Amino acid sequence: MFEDIIIDPVAATEPGTSPHNEEPTTSSFNKDDFVFLPSFLGVIELLQTGSDQAKIGRAVSDLWDKFDRAQLLLSELPGIQYTKQEQEAILEQEKKLLQLRQQQLANHLNTSPITDSSAEEPSS
Repeated sequence: MFEDIIIDPVAATEPGTSPHNEEPTTSSFNKDDFVFLPSFLGVIELLQTGSDQAKIGRAVSDLWDKFDRAQLLLSELPGIQYTKQEQEAILEQEKKLLQLRQQQLANHLNTSPITDSSAEEPSS
């Protein structure tokens, strides 16, 4: 269902143009970082079989470590501090900026090069 995911946000083209002035980050994780059922079942099996307390403690500790790692990965996702509405507003603003930049580029490409008329030799 999940595949390895790499998140690499693109920064704005000019400082101050983006509503979120964050440094771009790259977070990567795979689906196993969010699969807890096997670890949980392992704890349950250890409890049912009456294994020694140290083994159960290690299994529970490992499960908590997985929870902590998943929580850390989620907290590092770019834009996680924004609500859905704020993210949609930022996306809309970035789309408008992209459209503006595309129009500016098209205008630039359609203008003729500047010629220096004073550099031309006068005809006699």
